[in-house]
Amino acid sequence: MDNNLAYIHSIVTGGTVDGPGVRYVIFFQMCPFRCKYCHNPDTWIKNKLSIKTLDSVYRDILKYKSFFNFSGGGVTVSGGEPLLQAGFVADLFKKLKEYARQINEIEYSISSNKKEFLEIYERNLALEQEILERTQELDQANKAFLTLKHVWDLMNSSEPLANVLETLVNSLHGEMGYINSTILQLHEIDNLKYFQIRAYSDSQIYRLLNKFLYRPL
Repeated sequence: MDNNLAYIHSIVTGGTVDGPGVRYVIFFQMCPFRCKYCHNPDTWIKNKLSIKTLDSVYRDILKYKSFFNFSGGGVTVSGGEPLLQAGFVADLFKKLKEYARQINEIEYSISSNKKEFLEIYERNLALEQEILERTQELDQANKAFLTLKHVWDLMNSSEPLANVLETLVNSLHGEMGYINSTILQLHEIDNLKYFQIRAYSDSQIYRLLNKFLYRPL
């Protein structure tokens, strides 16, 4: 029969008496020896209704790989006489061995490049934290930013003008620290024009402007 097909009597997925650890035990059909004290005489005869494909058995085995890894288990072929279907058995073990090789290569690659992966991971964490902080800053700035409507509402409130002007400059400077805000009023006395500060945020620009107060333009 084709090596991709096999007569299989039964499968035990949690075997503990056919090798070390938890094992996937495949009992093949057919055996010519007829041993007097055979443990599985019901496997001697071929039953065409229990044919399985190589791929289906292989995929089923992989479902239990975590149990094999944890217990140090694996796959056992029994029967019946498995060597009567040696082609199927050989191809199955080749597939399993290739799978194990690929897993080992992946694990080795991860282990060998662990430092690089950790550095990339840490850089990404730092970048995510910076983005979060900048987003929070922008969110706070947007919430506090004075729009024309805010100014209009303040100017039409019952608050004294001095309080309104102070609120304006402190809102701009206090919430968005990089903005220095000063409100000046132009006066004209004896045909000379002067600036008077009506409200200001305490900053270097205010101290510079203060040098020119009450000097004619």
